Amino acid sequence: MEKKIKYFLFIVCFYVFAQEKDIIRPGLLASRLTISPSYFFARNISLFYLHGNLEGWLRQGVSLSGEGYYFLGTSGTEKNFLQHHHGGYFGLLFHKVVKNNDFYIGFQPGISFTQWAKDTAMNTLLNPRLQVNPMISCVTGYNLYFYDYFHFFIQLRYRDGFHLSDRPLGLSEIIISAGLGMNLNLLRD
Repeated sequence: MEKKIKYFLFIVCFYVFAQEKDIIRPGLLASRLTISPSYFFARNISLFYLHGNLEGWLRQGVSLSGEGYYFLGTSGTEKNFLQHHHGGYFGLLFHKVVKNNDFYIGFQPGISFTQWAKDTAMNTLLNPRLQVNPMISCVTGYNLYFYDYFHFFIQLRYRDGFHLSDRPLGLSEIIISAGLGMNLNLLRD
């Protein structure tokens, strides 16, 4: 098994360094879907999300990105204190491209849909309300475009906002995402 893994890594590395054409250029459309853990500061626990992204390159070094997070729950024995904590973000990303390596940073405002869980010990309300909260976020990451249709990615996002309905709650957290993404160049060379 170890030989197969080494062989696979050798082929991927060989293919990455053998690439001559530019994959990263205006007209590139990239998408990602992964399960992402976070560190939620207000409760000192991990939350999990289904994270999706769609990104389009407008010009060299600048892309427009929309991202969504669907709340899956908390880690371990911690009971879900939130019934909903979904979010969406939209904004520009600024890139530094070196061959097929893409380093990026951006600021993306967004919204979060939050609601306390009905059986949360901290919540004495019988019918907690769903709240739409304005959010801000900073994002940074790295993409390795190794093939015309696929890339590896890792991303770190800090987001901040407040749930103000019912009982106030700070929504600050750091989310990490990583995995295999898909891409397609919509414009010809």
